[in-house]
Amino acid sequence: MDKKERFMARLAEIAREYEVKLKPAEWVQSRLRWEDWQTLRPEAIAFAKLEIRRRKWRGRRGGVVPDGYDAESVANQVIEEMMSGKCRLAMGFTRERVVAELKRLVSQRVRVLHRLKETQTTRNEWKKTDEEGERVSIFNEIRDNSELADEAAVRREEEEQKDRLKKEFDEFLKPEPELRGIFGCLCEGVEESKEIGRRLGMDVEAVVRGRKKLERRVGEFGRRRAEGDSDSEG
Repeated sequence: MDKKERFMARLAEIAREYEVKLKPAEWVQSRLRWEDWQTLRPEAIAFAKLEIRRRKWRGRRGGVVPDGYDAESVANQVIEEMMSGKCRLAMGFTRERVVAELKRLVSQRVRVLHRLKETQTTRNEWKKTDEEGERVSIFNEIRDNSELADEAAVRREEEEQKDRLKKEFDEFLKPEPELRGIFGCLCEGVEESKEIGRRLGMDVEAVVRGRKKLERRVGEFGRRRAEGDSDSEG
């Protein structure tokens, strides 16, 4: 659609607004469609990046945001919500008011993500829910026992063991690239099968099957590791 066609389409939309006497919320939605989103969207993404960088995610700055979100997906969701009428804009709004509302909604969305329990408890490792509904590390089942007395040293040792186990398990999955990809996403905190599928180019059903197979591979990995420990002791 060229400039002339866009202009004529806009005139037709404005004429429709007067003909059907749109309600205030409908008027806002109608006019939002004609905002310059080619420049507004990058502004929203840039602001979302700033809001995300201001906070620690999973214990560190630059950590992974929960649910696979990033600045672009935050901005896109906010814009989608605004276009559906979920905003505080009123009839007669200006571009400045649109920008201010975009920033308010982006800040609000980032705060919601930051308050998620996952942000505070997850430390870039694959977790699952146990029988009591608690989130636990998948590697707890195959972790070496440590008898270090110093609590800080114990924590450091546990983190080092987790890192080693993750690397060993990643190598164990080398012959199965799809499972390796799913494992990588889970370790990054991306847990929704739909999002994992989008990242890896897999359909959701294949991801679900892969996740079940992945848990079986953890059991196999643990058994092989235990057998290796027994052989070395013998």
